[in-house]
Amino acid sequence: SLASDPVAIDIPYLFEDSGINKVGDKYVYSYCTNWNVTAEATKEYGFTNANIAYMVSDNPMGPFTYEGVVLKHPGSYFAGDYNNNHHAIFEFNGEWYITYHTRVIAAGMGVSGLNYRSPHITKLELNEEGLFATVEKTDRASLEQTKYFDPYAKVEAETMATMGGLSTTQEGLSS
Repeated sequence: SLASDPVAIDIPYLFEDSGINKVGDKYVYSYCTNWNVTAEATKEYGFTNANIAYMVSDNPMGPFTYEGVVLKHPGSYFAGDYNNNHHAIFEFNGEWYITYHTRVIAAGMGVSGLNYRSPHITKLELNEEGLFATVEKTDRASLEQTKYFDPYAKVEAETMATMGGLSTTQEGLSS
């Protein structure tokens, strides 16, 4: 059951992939902008196609006010990588991060036409208002490793950043 009736949010150029975080005393609603952003909208809002934009409110039910862009389209950072920005924003150990995908590994492997997506993570900075500053540059080596894996323990495949051309087999199972 619902605690209250749903509330519609007026979101400029919403495509998909939205989430909400509490940052300080503000509620931040982030989302991927769509693929039909007009030149007039770019002038008005400051975003283009497939950016991660965000809106802010004092209340999780709104109203929300458009604030800015936290992550530009991957093509802004990685030449030729023109896809959308599915994302998640989260706080870890007192720092804010954004995860998203690109196709830089596929491009590096010379693969095209397939939907290979590479996960990325970038540390976010807060601006003077205590909200997310736009990521100005990102690369595959933007974060320090926080800990090492135990080489004697099972390590899940999703922890790998690259595995192009590798294959795996399950060991120890009887047929």
